[in-house]
Amino acid sequence: MDTMEDVPTTLGRYRVLSHLGVGEVGRLLLGADDADRHVVLTLVSPELVTAPGFRERFRHEIRRAALAPTWLAAPVLDADPDADPAWLATAYVAGQTLSAYVADHGPMSGAGVEELAVRLAAGLAALHGAGLSHGDLGPSHVVLAEDGPRLTGLGMTRVASGAPDAGPPGDMGWFGALVVFAAMGRSPAAAADTGSLTGALRDVAQACMAADPVTRPTAAQVRDRLRGSSSTTTVVPTSAQQSAQQQSAQQQSAQQQSAQQPGSSPAATAPFAAVMPGMRPAVEPGPTHRRPGRRPPTAAVVAAAVLGAGIALAVVLLVAGGGGTAGDLAGGDTAGGLPAGAGPSPTSQVAPTSDPASGAELIDATTDTRFGGDGARFATPSGNIACAMTADVRCDVGERTWDLPAAPADCPLAFGTGAVLSGAGSGALSCVGDTVADPDLTVLGYGEAVEYEGVVCVSRETGLRCENRETGHGFFVSRAAYELF
Repeated sequence: MDTMEDVPTTLGRYRVLSHLGVGEVGRLLLGADDADRHVVLTLVSPELVTAPGFRERFRHEIRRAALAPTWLAAPVLDADPDADPAWLATAYVAGQTLSAYVADHGPMSGAGVEELAVRLAAGLAALHGAGLSHGDLGPSHVVLAEDGPRLTGLGMTRVASGAPDAGPPGDMGWFGALVVFAAMGRSPAAAADTGSLTGALRDVAQACMAADPVTRPTAAQVRDRLRGSSSTTTVVPTSAQQSAQQQSAQQQSAQQQSAQQPGSSPAATAPFAAVMPGMRPAVEPGPTHRRPGRRPPTAAVVAAAVLGAGIALAVVLLVAGGGGTAGDLAGGDTAGGLPAGAGPSPTSQVAPTSDPASGAELIDATTDTRFGGDGARFATPSGNIACAMTADVRCDVGERTWDLPAAPADCPLAFGTGAVLSGAGSGALSCVGDTVADPDLTVLGYGEAVEYEGVVCVSRETGLRCENRETGHGFFVSRAAYELF
């Protein structure tokens, strides 16, 4: 179905703008929030929602996907799996899928294949390290975005079909075939079918495609092997590849000349290695506002990110509600979050593994008084999260769609309106009779962090995370969910 028939005009806080297509779990729509930030809306098909066990699978895969690193996976903005119809909203990622790129430009150059392999191996290592696996890592589930390749459709094959999880070894089998596809322009017929690949890439691809999953290398092993041998890895062009590359170069030259003429159309997507120099991690976007003359992205631009050969969703899914363990979840301050049971319990011991303020501008509240004296009081840019850092740290979330456990018997006040961190203990849900919210609070901008007495609170579009540097304990809160650790 390619019409807007029977499509709601709004889904949650999003306006529905146009129809994009049909994915594996439902219809794909272009939407916009109240700041005119464009999103991909997925309307889950009634057939799937009513299928036995679907909602349980859906929630389970969403809990797993919530741990995915945002530089690897497209961020989630909101979701309501219990609505009728069920839906979710995700940021769109502009760019071609790997399958579309190869169809348009032919096989990648050796440098492009190697950069793709190193980036994806690093991403899979992070994914597998969080206890996750993709499950269907085909070329239509890799989007060549401007800031690096992104994985899409995480866990959606399992959601739609109920297929068993093949785990990291299954992903590594897909990875080997993906590298060969990028180099040859077709899928390999067998493990030995690596075409023009030579050196470390050939060895890695063959090892990953071994028939026995137990013998396949881990993503971390592949990442380290490729990083240590980049100077010796090559792809020897075949005559077909040379022809495709020459044709692509001629087209790009013509497009560049045309682009210099007044009124000409923009050039097509640049070669992979040129599009993503250095494979840098994605920068978390700040809030966007409509500028005069700004037009919504066309369906073709958005569809490049969310549609491919059989692609289900160009998103990592996130359920509305619950607690557990999540990484940075994009869109959390304005919508994102984490469902219940997605990780260690609030009483688990968590050792600090990295600087909680990594990548953020750090403000020391003991010397910088912009957030008030004797601690820090602030709100996030959305105004939905307000925090007070004193001897304890407390953050209240105004609008929440959390699935909460039963209130403890010793809590006669409002339970779970936010989270608190006291001393060296773990993060906990709050039990309060007031609020720290105030319209005059100073805003802690996205990408900024404030530290007071060893606790760091970081504001991102993904939500607000506070962590004790010494113990590693803390919490993460967003509109849709919370994390305690």
